[in-house]
Amino acid sequence: MFEWDQAVFIWPIAVISILLASLIIFGGITILFALFFPSLLLLVEIFAVGAVLLTALSPIVDAASQFFGAQIWLPMISCAAIFLLAGELLYGLTLSDRWRRDMAPYRFSMVLQATPQTVWNMLVPQAPLAREFHWPQATVLAAPQDSDADFILCLPRRKDVKDALLEIRFEAQIPFSQARYLETPRAGSGDPETRVDITLAENGNGSCTVTVAQQYLNVPVKKRLSLWLNHSYRDAEACFRARLRGRRDWSIIGVQLLRD
Repeated sequence: MFEWDQAVFIWPIAVISILLASLIIFGGITILFALFFPSLLLLVEIFAVGAVLLTALSPIVDAASQFFGAQIWLPMISCAAIFLLAGELLYGLTLSDRWRRDMAPYRFSMVLQATPQTVWNMLVPQAPLAREFHWPQATVLAAPQDSDADFILCLPRRKDVKDALLEIRFEAQIPFSQARYLETPRAGSGDPETRVDITLAENGNGSCTVTVAQQYLNVPVKKRLSLWLNHSYRDAEACFRARLRGRRDWSIIGVQLLRD
């Protein structure tokens, strides 16, 4: 009886430990491929999610194999089916537009030795764009007649990643103090709609406290999973911090930027 109770207690811990280890290992691999081999990232994500699913479902597959006496072909078929399921979850059409909801907002702050006006020009998109804007070679286009956007922000990218075309709609704007706006991707873009809230506070000693809040809106379940795997909120924070402080940008977004 004791041995059975001990086995029941240990099995969930073992499964959770394997899942956590898999997430850490494949999370690191995902970041490396996103930085250096972005065109192969989808394969890594499929393999990572498939491995996690395979680990979680392996007890069921093993039990079914023993029950049906198919210790060879059933695990092979199950393995293939699980990786196909992972591909469908991430990139298939079945879940491409299902279970949409807003993701939790993400907020971070930093102190910069700069005036609010300087930071405003670096962070806040305007028409025309300030020379100090943090995204190299970004441009602004007039919004089409059928759009209520203030303007279109064009963000060119390197590697195999599509350029971003974002409709900018300001919800609030107090120059050099606070800006809240929506970034709505144009058709054909894989970027999620994002609400950005930027607050600047002058500290009186030549420095400025910057607070940035981001929230992805109306995101389907498979896109939420992809954003989570890529640590998108934290990656955007890392890019902002590096660009505003003039440091080397090691973020995924930073690798995609054109050279200054």
